[in-house]
Amino acid sequence: LKQSDGKILLANPKTAEPGPKTHDRSSAEANGLTFRLASHDDYEAVMRISEGIYYGTDYLPAYFHSYIDDPDIIVFLAAVGDQVPFIGYQCGPDLWWRQDPAQLAQLDTTVLPDAVPLQDADDDFCTAVQNCLPAEACGGYDGKPIILADWDPYTLCPANLKHLQAKYQLYTLEHKDATSLSIVCSYPTSVGQLFCFDIYARDFPTLQKHLLKHLQDASLSCRSGTLCARMFTGLFELEDSLHSFYREALQMSVLHEPGWRGVVFESEF
Repeated sequence: LKQSDGKILLANPKTAEPGPKTHDRSSAEANGLTFRLASHDDYEAVMRISEGIYYGTDYLPAYFHSYIDDPDIIVFLAAVGDQVPFIGYQCGPDLWWRQDPAQLAQLDTTVLPDAVPLQDADDDFCTAVQNCLPAEACGGYDGKPIILADWDPYTLCPANLKHLQAKYQLYTLEHKDATSLSIVCSYPTSVGQLFCFDIYARDFPTLQKHLLKHLQDASLSCRSGTLCARMFTGLFELEDSLHSFYREALQMSVLHEPGWRGVVFESEF
């Protein structure tokens, strides 16, 4: 659900499956909202809302029908009357590093090792990532951080990481006493191929190292057309540095206005 202030509400990050995206029942009733299960017949109504979301990069057009058909996914609609209520950059194929993705290496001013595919999603790894994030990063549930994978909330635990490994690409970078995690997925949208980078790191150099790796891979797989990059990071203090890097170093143009926030909370439905 997207509120009028642009916040995305996510709920119930407890199990290996993402919790339903719901609104608190009491506040929903106060605002005249009603809830029901979605069906294929709701496609056109949802698409009318999706049309302007994220400047054409919303994932719903690509996934709506498969979500309805998937027995492991429950899709709720919040309705007001007969309507359904609910950092990104882009670049074209002529940008200098799109022509030769290997040139991105010149932007790497760190001395960090490369981000590599995650192999062992065990308790030790989860603890190492958690230790690198402040208590307030990404919300929290039952003493554990909450991570987002393409807007879906998950508790940081081995079961969830193994579940995500089956769907997305997971990477890690370990250096001295710091461990970081990134989650990558991609799908086509009306404005170009969208790549989602959800990166959990405690400092900007580590985040930058992950990002350069993922942008190089994205460029190699998307040789033509517009490349859109949407990113979530667990630390708000890295946001300004990230905007500057996208605009000044990468020379990408803004995809949607800064200031989007994911609000993660526990709620019963």
